[in-house]
Amino acid sequence: ADNKIGRELLKEAEDAKRGDLLKSMTPFLFTLYGTNCYLDIGMALGDTPAHYFTKNEFFAEKLTGKTLREEYPVLDYGCAGCTMRCGKTTIVEHEGKEIEVDGPEYESVAAFGPLCGVNDSKEVILAHHMCNVYGFDTISGGVSIAFLIYLVENNLGIDKIKSHLKDIEIGEIKWGNGNLLLKLIDKIAKKEGIGKVLSEGVRTMAKEFDVDPELAAHVKGLEMPMHDPRAFAGQALSYITCYVGASHEKCDWFAA
Repeated sequence: ADNKIGRELLKEAEDAKRGDLLKSMTPFLFTLYGTNCYLDIGMALGDTPAHYFTKNEFFAEKLTGKTLREEYPVLDYGCAGCTMRCGKTTIVEHEGKEIEVDGPEYESVAAFGPLCGVNDSKEVILAHHMCNVYGFDTISGGVSIAFLIYLVENNLGIDKIKSHLKDIEIGEIKWGNGNLLLKLIDKIAKKEGIGKVLSEGVRTMAKEFDVDPELAAHVKGLEMPMHDPRAFAGQALSYITCYVGASHEKCDWFAA
């Protein structure tokens, strides 16, 4: 009897939650395009950073959830009990094989796309997938790579950077080079050459390359996620006060 009452109460709560969600566009967009549905919105609001947080405008038409849904086979899945089913599996052909890629999620697309100046969907998806396979964070990885590009583009710490390069030419380190993402992710995972420095994050990079530490986009050593703190004052406050640093999960003004 108690189990029956519990199930009825759970169903009642789920129905109420579903009704609230259906009153907004959020569940529809998340169900259709996953978390990457936010890329269009973030760019419009100036919330999605580009070129290592120096811009908030970037033509990301090829990277949106809608575009990925149109260009690649996408499978849907959801967590138990969730009404939105925002999980996506994208199927990509690479080197003659079909690869099932979990996502990609908004944070990964923004980190390897606009933040690094890359507008090639396949290279961004593969960069996200490589991080998943190697087992390291896409946000920290993307921010570290973008920081390296920013330093080279602005001729900062060049001698120190060159001393760490191995199998990568300094001319390859530039905005929009999607192939560079794949090379650097591999080196970060294996801690080879410059990848060893990047694997430690932007705070260590600033110290190792002898550049102004204020240029490193982090709080408490945690790289900033793909929500520009200048877009919303509440987001900036959450980064500053969060006990782990700049996190979009542990502390987020959207959830307040």
